[in-house]
Amino acid sequence: MRRRPLLLNALRAFEAVARHGSLTGAAGELHVTPSAVSHQLRALEAGLRVRLLEKGKRKVSLTRAGEQLYADSAAAFDILSGSITKIEKRVSHGKLCVGCVPAFLSYWLMPKLESIRAHLPDVEVRFVSTSSSDPDAGKGDVNILYGDGNWPDMWVHLLAGLNLFPVISPNLAGRVPLRSIRDLDRHVLLQSDDGTEWQRWLQSSGVRGKSYTRQYLPDAQLCLEAAIYGQGVAVGDHLTARHALDTGRLVAPFAASVPANRSLYLVCPNGFQETPIIGAFNGWLLAQLQANTNGER
Repeated sequence: MRRRPLLLNALRAFEAVARHGSLTGAAGELHVTPSAVSHQLRALEAGLRVRLLEKGKRKVSLTRAGEQLYADSAAAFDILSGSITKIEKRVSHGKLCVGCVPAFLSYWLMPKLESIRAHLPDVEVRFVSTSSSDPDAGKGDVNILYGDGNWPDMWVHLLAGLNLFPVISPNLAGRVPLRSIRDLDRHVLLQSDDGTEWQRWLQSSGVRGKSYTRQYLPDAQLCLEAAIYGQGVAVGDHLTARHALDTGRLVAPFAASVPANRSLYLVCPNGFQETPIIGAFNGWLLAQLQANTNGER
């Protein structure tokens, strides 16, 4: 069946206007003038013989036909964009964007940048800090996230379960000793959640219903940094706290640990894991984690 000729430039202009809600916003994205966008819209409406937009004082609104065309055109452009990205990643050189939760990025990946460059010498790897709740938040080609493994329509691979335990700077431990759980009364407990991680560890150590001085911080990375600076006791895990423990910036005063209720996952759009660049990065990451695990035995 012969396909009807498409006014691709006009469709692109229409999709941008519908998404931004204004000609000015669409013009800025497309790097053309608002009058050029308006010209494309008139050509599209003339070709379809239907009105797609209603212009208001500040924003444009979609007619019923416009809503249908916007939904379909946005989906089509998303498919084309994804396909082009996959093709670009089917080479062993180029660029790779890795989205990562802040604590793992700062304390596990950053000390290994030289190793990454050696393994991917022809790839420009860019890291972005991303949310653990949504891989699209970091816009990474591949993402390293905390969670339960439930990311619909994404390729998901379990990297590691996590074990939690208290960590403290040796300087603070020297000034305010932490030899037993009772000594926690004299310390500030640093937390980036609602206190669940501390509660899990304390309960596993036989402590229930006891109150402590606590300090909330926005994420686990800042809790570890505050602990390194001697501002309190944080809950670390065997991956993100490992480098600080190995270099003596932190110590683990207690042997007891407890499994975290979230694990670490590798997440990317379906099909991306098969591209050479992402496959090479994933292979490096898994090998490094395996070496990390072997080193703990």
